Amino acid sequence: MLSLHRFFLPVFCCLLAVAAFCPDVHGATAQQIANALDNPVGVTFSASSSWVYKAGNVADIIPKGVPSFNNNYMVCASPGKANPQKLNFFTVTIQGAGTLSFRYQVSLDDYNWAELCAYENDYEWGWLWGASGYWNNYVDQGEDWWEEGEIPLGAENYTRTISFAVVGPTSEGYEKPELDPEWGEKLYNKAWLDHFVWHPDEDARLLVFNPDPEELNSFNEKLTVYLDSNYDNLTFHYTTDGSAPNANSPVYDPDAGITITRNTTISAIVYEGDARVDTTVYSASYMRKTAPPQLNITQNELQNSALLEFSSDTPGAVFYYTLNNNVPERLENGQPGENTFTGSRVTLTKTTTVQVLAWADGLADSNVVSETFEKLPTPESSFVVNGTPSAHPVFDKNDQATLTLTAAQGARIRYRINGGDIQVYENPLDIDQTSEIRFQAQQEGKLHSDTVTCKFYQADTLFPLDPPEAPGWHLFFLPGEISEKNSKELIKQWHPIAYDSQKKNYYRPDLLRGGGSYWIFTPEGGTRAEAIKNIYIYPLTGITIPAKTWILSGIPEDASIPQDIQAQTWDGETFQPVSPPPTDTAAWLYSPVEIK
Repeated sequence: MLSLHRFFLPVFCCLLAVAAFCPDVHGATAQQIANALDNPVGVTFSASSSWVYKAGNVADIIPKGVPSFNNNYMVCASPGKANPQKLNFFTVTIQGAGTLSFRYQVSLDDYNWAELCAYENDYEWGWLWGASGYWNNYVDQGEDWWEEGEIPLGAENYTRTISFAVVGPTSEGYEKPELDPEWGEKLYNKAWLDHFVWHPDEDARLLVFNPDPEELNSFNEKLTVYLDSNYDNLTFHYTTDGSAPNANSPVYDPDAGITITRNTTISAIVYEGDARVDTTVYSASYMRKTAPPQLNITQNELQNSALLEFSSDTPGAVFYYTLNNNVPERLENGQPGENTFTGSRVTLTKTTTVQVLAWADGLADSNVVSETFEKLPTPESSFVVNGTPSAHPVFDKNDQATLTLTAAQGARIRYRINGGDIQVYENPLDIDQTSEIRFQAQQEGKLHSDTVTCKFYQADTLFPLDPPEAPGWHLFFLPGEISEKNSKELIKQWHPIAYDSQKKNYYRPDLLRGGGSYWIFTPEGGTRAEAIKNIYIYPLTGITIPAKTWILSGIPEDASIPQDIQAQTWDGETFQPVSPPPTDTAAWLYSPVEIK
């Protein structure tokens, strides 16, 4: 039966620290040990005067014929109890972290602290692994005779020298072990080793740059780069001027790092003590970024659009931007990627998320700057005439008319009346004359709303009505806009009928509009004299005649009469063509071209 344990005998350990051993003619060379332990990659061996190289099956044991790996192995006899401080050992040197695995077997006096062990530098404080135990003759013949051992090695040091030793039984308090023949126990006082394999830790790195240039190789104004290693005892010599580093180059200070402010390639070599670890020159390149874009927006009063301009502290910067909430892309050939535009300005007319980067020759792309410009909703208006809301922008000379404006919460309204000064809206506006009002909502940090233009007409010209008295159908021409109040009164008294030139049908209007002509019917024995005698109108200076369409309208008195207009008037019974077209008279009009 085998047992694994660690031994701590103060007197014995002190003796080990100064132990020496006597030459043994049966010792093995370093090459023999390497061959016997199957030449593991990454491991070098020292010679030994006490470990013996053997070929073939394991000899001088029961059971016989136990095979060795590759037909060779190492064996070592335990020092006697009279000389327990003697260490029969050889060393292995390994670079890097990983796990050393091997096959072993022991037949040692564990009752008196004999042991096959591995330690680094010092047995007492550097013990890594150990095994001991009596030999059992009844173990199965073959590969199962060998035990599997492994020693994990961390990254405390890059180069590790490990001693494999056989420690003899202690003489102090020695008692002869009692073996149990029934269980086949036999004490050979030997240890066997075979088939070393080194499994390096692929994640343990000699030198890494932080930040990793594969993931982040650009910076803004400055960057501090750190050189890291998985191994605690390594140092680095480095350069930042493009030259190859050597032993005289600056030694990296892990507390300070390496701070750079321009395009820089850091080159470094690795040392363990005074010796260079390998021939590799490790390097990482970092580029300074173009200064990030600055976004400047200009919004003029009562304009529907805003001008957004890009600038950068880096001279000659080129800008790449998107307007669809995607990140802009600059291709390797300098062309913009999909949905990416170039330029230093863009006009904004609606809520837009702008993402923009800057790039200058010899530098990396800047950080992407993203900003959403929210456009304010159009303000609402309410037109009130004599205390009653009106959707018709016409009021009489003596009416009291006001305009109320409303914007989104937090916004203010700026307006202008008849091209005058721009003012801040605070209270409802009194409208006492024909006026054009332009207004928009504004708020800090947002795009101005679209500008709204409203026109309001004061009906201030007295127009005498001539109600048709003769029975039958009559055409009436309205040469100007009238207030909603007067329109409703006339509709109530006359029950007019209008003609829709687009739909080509007749209908009863809800509102009489200036420039329109209307059919009015006077019954037999009836009269229209009860209608109002005079109304105020806002005279029209012209009308619109669509091309190649008959319309029921008229031409205001002061309007110029276009050529090629055909006109027909109603004489109470039939339509009669007239030329030139009459003014201030209802008529059917036709023009070969559109007239406005």
